[in-house]
Amino acid sequence: MPFSDVDASSPSAAAIRWLFYAGIARGWDDPLDAPTFRPDLDLTREALVIMLSRFRDGMAASRS
Repeated sequence: MPFSDVDASSPSAAAIRWLFYAGIARGWDDPLDAPTFRPDLDLTREALVIMLSRFRDGMAASRS
């Protein structure tokens, strides 16, 4: 798992892993450990827009 705060047995682990490897969710940098996803925090509008933009950019790149 690319994020230190997401357990591999979590029901959402596969989706979170996909978001990371697709470049959509990069997580929060932690200088002492792997990045964190912070799954217990609310998703802000700003974060959602950033992730949707990264998804759109990835879809456009895969079509060209």
